Amino acid sequence: MQYSSYDKIPKSRIDEERIRTFKSTSLLGLLVTPLINLAWLPFDWFLAPLVFDQFIIIRITLLVFCLGLYALVSKNLLNMEVGTHLSLAPLLCQVLYTMNVVPENAMLTYNLGAAAYYLSLGAALAWRPMNSLVFVGYALLLSIVFFLFFGIDTFNIHFRNGGLVVFTAMLIPAITGKMRYDAFLTEITQRYLLDSANIKLANQNEEIVLQNSAIKTQQVELQAAYLRITDSLSYAKKIQESILSPVNELNNKLPNCFIISKPKDIVSGDFFWFRQKAGYTYLAVADCTGHGVPGALMTVLGATLLNQIFEEKHLPTPKDFLENLNIRIRKSHSEGAVNTHEGMDIALIRISPDAKQLLFSGAKRPLLIVRNGELIETKGSKFSIGSCINLLECYDQIEITLQQTDQIYLFTDGITDQIGIKNGKKFMINQLRETLISNSKKPSNYIGEILEHSLTQWQGNTPQTDDMLMIGFEIDDCVKVTSNKAVEHIA
Repeated sequence: MQYSSYDKIPKSRIDEERIRTFKSTSLLGLLVTPLINLAWLPFDWFLAPLVFDQFIIIRITLLVFCLGLYALVSKNLLNMEVGTHLSLAPLLCQVLYTMNVVPENAMLTYNLGAAAYYLSLGAALAWRPMNSLVFVGYALLLSIVFFLFFGIDTFNIHFRNGGLVVFTAMLIPAITGKMRYDAFLTEITQRYLLDSANIKLANQNEEIVLQNSAIKTQQVELQAAYLRITDSLSYAKKIQESILSPVNELNNKLPNCFIISKPKDIVSGDFFWFRQKAGYTYLAVADCTGHGVPGALMTVLGATLLNQIFEEKHLPTPKDFLENLNIRIRKSHSEGAVNTHEGMDIALIRISPDAKQLLFSGAKRPLLIVRNGELIETKGSKFSIGSCINLLECYDQIEITLQQTDQIYLFTDGITDQIGIKNGKKFMINQLRETLISNSKKPSNYIGEILEHSLTQWQGNTPQTDDMLMIGFEIDDCVKVTSNKAVEHIA
């Protein structure tokens, strides 16, 4: 690791770590060094008996001095490095004095012991470069002073008996101390970076926890909001169904008919309208602009307007319905009741009391009739309700003579526009035609089940594209007016 890596570490952090890491070593040195020094007395007795008394005084004095330094450093009354230097200086003086007063035959032993001490000192200390230079400086200075005082001959004797080893060993603490200090800096840098990374990671984890907590809170709120909206839509659906033509009424009047009704959302923008008057049967299937709530509101408006036209006019034709519906929707546009782009597509039929004549008008929706295995398609006008400006010239009326076995189908474009899971294509009108023709000999209610199953298989797990609505029945289920003009329904 480059030294520049710890340039960003606060100096106080380095000093704090250094003191924490090496204070115990320094304190141990202040205890062990004078004790080892004192343990050298037996060698003094055997190797230098003439100066033994002096060595006792020197070594004991050094022990007391180091113990005092130990007390000051341990109580933080004295800097650790200053204490170390204060102990090394007298110890160095003792070593140099010893080299100048012991007999020549003992000098090699003392020099080897001093060299061993300096080597162990280098392993224990971890000095900054400046401390190393200070130690080397006063070690050389004291050496020069002592050997000048005792004479060059003494220096020659000392040099011949291991003095060079001592000088070499004296330099080792400065070198190894510097190396150990650099290793310490590398270690603290790695630890600092690791701590910083851990702090950053902890902060990120805390932020993630807070974000997760916020997300969970939002999920709970969204779930609660979703439930409220769902409950509101479910209630709106009940209101919508109460306003529109009820399904059970259609089932009672056309017992074998089928109804496929699949809202894209809970409420639908598609609706059917069913009425009977004077033996005439009216049926409409409408697709309002949009789906969901906007579409549902349009269904209520559309059904309300159809009821108004039905009540106001005497036996209105499908063309009457569409023209009046277009006028009233456009009037609602001009009064701002609905958006100017909103309207509906609708197919509306009227079947005569004897079930032999059918009138049809469509606004962009067709009428399908399957007769004897063949399909007859009658298309509606190209204008949606609410889009035609020439109010009385937009919608044609087609009269169709019926046969008793004819099958009638009205539907919205959600059926044919549904995307399939296999090829991503729409169900399309051709597939609808084929399904109706191939199953035309079956009762209408079975055809509805087959068609709904086909749509489900086609869609798979693909999202529903639009609201779906389709009604199918046989003319045979429409009954004739009896002699007293009462309408009878075949069960």
